[in-house]
Parts: sequence; structure tokens; C-alpha cells
Amino acid sequence: MRKKYNNIVNDIRLLSMLCLISLIMCLSLPAYAAEGGSCGDKLTWKLSGDTLTISGSGDMTDYKNDALAPWYPYAEEIRTIVLPSGLTSVGDYAFCGCTNLTNIEIPDNVTSVGKYSFAGCINLLSVDLGNELQAIEKGAFHQGESLQAISFPT
Repeated sequence: MRKKYNNIVNDIRLLSMLCLISLIMCLSLPAYAAEGGSCGDKLTWKLSGDTLTISGSGDMTDYKNDALAPWYPYAEEIRTIVLPSGLTSVGDYAFCGCTNLTNIEIPDNVTSVGKYSFAGCINLLSVDLGNELQAIEKGAFHQGESLQAISFPT
């Protein structure tokens, strides 16, 4: 009887240890996911501290209201967004909810700023638009109540 009891206690200890390891691994996953990934065929993103850096060239992925950008869970932490000169479009809903973003510089090669791409960026003060810009889609700067200056291409 005692041996059976010891086996049960050992099994409980082992199970508890496995649960603890699983919990630690699960808690580590969101931080790993925040490091970066793809956001277009030839574009990648990386989040470091409060800076979101997009690298590469081409069109950015269009996101949707129900399938937001992979960095969206960290949107309130983002203060700076760096866009590459090779970027050709800003995707729909790409930076919505980045409430601590204060300015954005759209590179010259960007031809379109997608729907609701900067919606909810309530502290956005200034926007510099690139020379090749042809379209700013519906709601791109929705709820941009702090917006004070937009620099248009010359």
C-alpha cells in the first residue's frame, strides 16, 4: 500500500513539473512572436522596444478588421515606425491602434496608403507624404484628432 502511495506522489510531482514547464513555455511564446516576421512577399518586420521597423521592398500585406497586423497586440507600445525606401504600399489596417505614434514619414516609392492604415493613432501629430503617392484610401487617418501637419509632395 505504501509503495502504491509513493508511486502516486511521484506521478503527481512529475505531472506538476511538466505543467510548470508547459506554463513557462506558453508565457515565452508571445515575446518570441513579437520579434518579427513577414508582412509582404519581400517585406519583414521587427519590433524592438518601442520601434517597429519594416524592411525590404514591395507592397505590404493588406490586413482586415478581424485579422489585424501581427504587431497589433503591441500597437500601444509602438512609438516609432521605420519604413523602408523600397516600400510601395502601406497595407489596410497596418498600423491602426498605434496610439503612441506621433509622426510618420511615408517613403517616396509608396503609391498608396491603405484603408484605416493609421486609424486610431490618436497622438499622431505629423505625416510626411512621399513623392509617388497617388491614393490615400478611406479612413487612413480616422480618429487622428491630434493631427496638426501633413506635408504633401512637391
